[in-house]
Order: sequence, then structure tokens, then C-alpha cells
Amino acid sequence: MPKEPKEPSPEQKIKCGFCGRKDDEVDLVEGEDHAHICEDCVRTCGVMFANRKKKVVRIKFELMLPKEMKDHLEDFVIGQDYAKRVLSTAVYNHYVKITGEPSTKHPSIELEKSNVMLIGSTGVGKTYIVKNLAKMIKVPYAQADATTLTQAGYVGEDVENVLIRLVNSAEGVTIEEKVRNAEMGIVYIDEIDKISRRGESSSVSRDVGGEGVQQALLKMLEGSICHVPITMASGAKKIPGNATVPIDTSNIIFIVGVSFDGLNKIIEERTASSSMGFTGNPKGKKDEDDAGKVYRLASVEDLIKFGMIPELMGRIPVVVPLDDLNKEQLRKILLEPNNALMKQFEVILEHSGKKLQFDKEAIDIVVEEASRRKMGARSLRAIMEMVLLDIMYEAPSSKEKLIKISGDLVRKNLNLKEKLG
Repeated sequence: MPKEPKEPSPEQKIKCGFCGRKDDEVDLVEGEDHAHICEDCVRTCGVMFANRKKKVVRIKFELMLPKEMKDHLEDFVIGQDYAKRVLSTAVYNHYVKITGEPSTKHPSIELEKSNVMLIGSTGVGKTYIVKNLAKMIKVPYAQADATTLTQAGYVGEDVENVLIRLVNSAEGVTIEEKVRNAEMGIVYIDEIDKISRRGESSSVSRDVGGEGVQQALLKMLEGSICHVPITMASGAKKIPGNATVPIDTSNIIFIVGVSFDGLNKIIEERTASSSMGFTGNPKGKKDEDDAGKVYRLASVEDLIKFGMIPELMGRIPVVVPLDDLNKEQLRKILLEPNNALMKQFEVILEHSGKKLQFDKEAIDIVVEEASRRKMGARSLRAIMEMVLLDIMYEAPSSKEKLIKISGDLVRKNLNLKEKLG
């Protein structure tokens, strides 16, 4: 006599056999031998089978050669030649991986994606470079600040909310179309060093804003199926019973930005055993240019000692150091790029029929003060806003057509009592 199927336990009855969620969280379908699967996992399996059958280029993006990307960035980003070269190459290789046909010589080889870490002081252009790259090749782009992220279930934004932003930025009429396009986008997460764990050893206690967030990022960066609320509302959270949509992160390139305040001390300690010091100068004596180049000496071990977990570093193989900006580069940022800061203020005043004119001394003072504040390009904007605040307030109602900015005016508006330099 054939054996009767065993009566399932209560636990088997109420859980999805794939994701483990219970029937009070999702809709379940019962199969043979009382096996269950939820609606989300059925949808996920459909996506995975479709992707296995053939690779479909879902959106039309403009993939440029690495040299073309770098040349384009030159019009917007001053300095950072090394970072522009490495990042252009990494982005190009990533999209070749997505769209390229399998190798005839090595058909079984599957290319893995290379996420990127940008290391540099605040204001050196990390966010700006990534944003311009995404805009250049016309792919969906989303940006998040790691300091606002928490593990699922805690107050704050879930880590997966960055995927909601990516879907919102993608083209498409239906949610399915937007998701398919988002699955080939770029995600930039800034200040990821601010979620470093407290020390090298793992903490027994829950660290929802530090190591916990790093742990939550692991699967997303590696490439997995993530479920996000179908409402697509910014800040939406997973609520039992609410519909979710699966997003495959395998073809999303993640770029993280870090400033690592204090990392230089870790590097100095590691390299102090050298008689030449970490800069190549006797007794470790640093000159003015060393501060901007110290990140080039950073190793994975230094980053782990700072507080990044080894598993996360393993999923970000491309580490790109950015140099601090010197005075000449700050001057160029102020005056030369297509969207230079000075040109932006000129356009604003043009709407009032005014022409803005800075004399050489005024520009020198702005650059000198920006260099002193050590906030990179962000210092320039803050200074220009202070210098031109009263002028922009008065300009629309003023009859003067030419607005001249002198060195004395800059000093007065910045409350500088002595000449700089």
C-alpha cells in the first residue's frame, strides 16, 4: 500500500518554503506535500528564469569608451586625474559585463561586478564625479547618505530604501518597467565611513547605525534579490501584508564615498617603522602636499582597522583615492568649468540685468580663505554666498548695471581684519 503523506507540522503549514515568511505577512500558495510558496518568491523566480534565458538590454544608455568618459569629465571636474581614469574604466567594464555577449573562447566564465570605493576629504568631488558619470551615460542614478540608514525594523531609513530612490529615478510607465531599468543603474552611498563599527572586534551588542548597517549592505552589494515596498514612497518600510516588488541588484554598480577622518593616523602608525616615514621624508616629516596624497597609501587592513568590516571590503574591490585640492585647483573650480561657481552667480545676476565683475585681489582672497577652511569646493560656495548675500538682495531693485567686487569688499563681508597670504 502506498504511504500516506505525513501530516505537516504547524510550522510547515504557515511558512513560505523559500523566504520563510508566515501567512500573516504574505499570500501563500500550497503545492504538493503541503509545501508553500509566497507571491513574492514566485515573482522572483520568474525574474531569475527570464534573466537566465537571455540577457536583455532594458534601457538605451550611451556607453562611452573610458577615454571618452574621462575627456567628458574634464569639462566639469578639476583635478583628480587618477580618480577619473580609474572610475571611467570601472564603469565601462561594468556595463560591458552587462551588455556583452558570452566569450566564445571561455563561454563558462561569468564576469563579476566590481563595486567602487572613493576615498577623499570632504569637498574634493566624490559625489560630483559619480553624478556626472551617471548623467553622461544616461542610466538611473540614486544617492543616499549612509548616516541616515539603519537596519530594517529600526527608526530611520531601511538600507533597501536606496533602491526605492533608484526605481523612482528610472524611466518607465509601469512599476515593472521602472524596476527593469533601475536594475542597470548606479547607486552612490556617501559617508559610509560614518557607519564604521566601534573598533576592530565585533560588538556583542546591537549596533544598528554602524556595523549593523554594513551587514545589511552586504547582500545588496554582492548581487541579490531585494524586496522593496511597491508603493515606491520615499521612506516606505516593509509592513507585513503590504505588497513588495523584487529588484535584482546583480547589475547595479554601487559606489561608496568615504572621508575617513583619522585614517591618516592609522596609515602613519603602520608606515612609521620605515626610516623614511610614510611620505618618504626623513623622520616622517610631512610637507604641504602630503595631506592630499596620504590616501594613496591606504591598504584594506587600514580600512578594517578604522572600522569597516572585512566582508564589506571584500565586496568593494576597487578603491580609488582622491587628492586634496590645492589653491590653483580651487581657483580653476571657481572660474573655469562649464558650470563654474562664478558663472552660476553671474547667471543669477543676469536675470536682474546686472553684470558681475570680481577683481584679481577679490578672487585671490576667496581662494585663500577656501584653502584655509580645508573643506574643498564646498568652502568656495559658502564663501561666495557670504560675499554676495547683500548684493543679491539689493541687485534686483538697484539701477546699477555693473557690480564690481573688490578685495576690500570681500574682506569686509567675510569679517577678515587682515590680508591673507
